[in-house]
Amino acid sequence: MNQKRVLIELVNKMNELGVHTYTVIGTETLRNADNMLEVVDVINETVKQNLLVLSQKEEATLFFDVVSKSIPDHKLAVADIGGGSVQLTIGKNAELERLELLNTGTLTLQKGVVNTDIVSSSEDKASWDFVRSEISQLNLTVINDAYLVYGSTNILDFFREAELGKDIDPINEFHPRIAHVDELFNLNKKIIQCTRTQRKKFF
Repeated sequence: MNQKRVLIELVNKMNELGVHTYTVIGTETLRNADNMLEVVDVINETVKQNLLVLSQKEEATLFFDVVSKSIPDHKLAVADIGGGSVQLTIGKNAELERLELLNTGTLTLQKGVVNTDIVSSSEDKASWDFVRSEISQLNLTVINDAYLVYGSTNILDFFREAELGKDIDPINEFHPRIAHVDELFNLNKKIIQCTRTQRKKFF
């Protein structure tokens, strides 16, 4: 099983680096998996400890805590975008002021809205309408002088490969690259014109 081989490689790497204390966690994708119990058993057996499956709220709080500590003294709006869900947190200096949970993850949209190989204009519109509808229910207000922090799997590698934004000089250890919202919109227009197979190269 490829997944088990990857886990073994990770455990071996941690042993090589002298990492003996760690916590293994699962998030939205695992929570909603049809074979969740089977996967959890494989992980527990391989890493020799019990996997902790986080709730969506716990996932959001953990991510915000890490981000806010690395960007102190700034108001933050943090969007953690996963396959199943999106967590939106707002606060400053690890003090969480607002937490919103959205079922608008990338795989959720793909399974629920996109049925064709190339995203059609109607599917694109339906995706935007769905996300806007979910966000409109939050009654968000404009936040002045705040940083919007966008997080997702391998996001830094993705931005660099897609030539999105630019690296901060001097390099910031935790958040080394910055991009503008308009750049994300333009990239999205390019991606949805590709087939599913062609879109894989973006990830």
